[in-house]
Amino acid sequence: MEKENILNRNTKSPYIPLKISNIDFNEVEPIVPNKTNLFSELDIETIIYRYISGGIALREARNVPVKNLFLSKEALTKDDYLTLSLLKKSSEFKKTVECIEGSITLDKLNEINAKILMKSTSKVRENQNWIGGGGIKSALFIPPRPEKLYEYLNDLISFASRDDLSSSLKAIVFHNQLISLHPFNDGNGRTARAFLESMTSSNKRSIPLSAYRLASNQDYGSSLEESRISIGALANEKYWLRAKDWVNNLQNSLEKHLSESKKIISSHFILSNNKFDINRLVRTFIKKPLICLDNFPDYLHIGVNDFDAVLKTISHSKQFKLWRCNNKVVIECVTSMEIYEVFETELFKDNHEH
Repeated sequence: MEKENILNRNTKSPYIPLKISNIDFNEVEPIVPNKTNLFSELDIETIIYRYISGGIALREARNVPVKNLFLSKEALTKDDYLTLSLLKKSSEFKKTVECIEGSITLDKLNEINAKILMKSTSKVRENQNWIGGGGIKSALFIPPRPEKLYEYLNDLISFASRDDLSSSLKAIVFHNQLISLHPFNDGNGRTARAFLESMTSSNKRSIPLSAYRLASNQDYGSSLEESRISIGALANEKYWLRAKDWVNNLQNSLEKHLSESKKIISSHFILSNNKFDINRLVRTFIKKPLICLDNFPDYLHIGVNDFDAVLKTISHSKQFKLWRCNNKVVIECVTSMEIYEVFETELFKDNHEH
């Protein structure tokens, strides 16, 4: 079977996967990143899920400035279709990951794929698809024939139900195998990443492992190619251990930047001798670096006097900017915005393809 896979990798015939439900795998090192409270303080999802939720070309998604995302969340750019589409897809992907629970079944796979595509239903493909190239003859990879898919999917589902394997091993193999099967007409990568995130997350969340491909997309493709060679390669944790280290380093950097930003923002209000809740104010600006002035009192739950005092402090501080967007006044917290812009830069820092 392994020789057949190696041969398949170098020809233009459909891939023949390994049956994995009864294989004795060698265990892997844990790939689950350190959990963090960053998600409760920063709006990380707005930045990162626009890339891993898919459906829009990566280059196109990157062309949307961070500020546009937050302006749209304040309902200040109603005609910006691309930004609104990114936010909607990001929100749906997040909800999809959160709803994955219990045993994996064929119905569950179809359900998750439908949710990711924002459709009412989905089903396993009935046609031959391919990856890369301008057609099947020039394809980089040809997934299994459609008539064999149910056999391979049932094998994958049986594998996912095993209780003798660690969650890390199951997450790696399930992700790699589902990508190689490519069982749907669309959304295969997103579906695999949703299950990967669900299988490697907990209540205290971390930046998704799959985000590492933003920093090393070529490395991700090579890892998938290698996974089709043999059992050992299918369960190879090397790529995902690099992803875990990358996530942990990124989270540590964010946590330091967040701590410094909190101090900077709060320092502008501590000496103002007002009675409003400074901690709430700081949390609001950290979570919402751009705020429509009309929404500001509701976010802070403050009265007219305190609102005037906050606005006075803001207007005299270099850490804030007041400007107009569609005839609405926008408050920009410069320090907070820098966190998100630095975060996005860090996501792609080592990726020389983009």
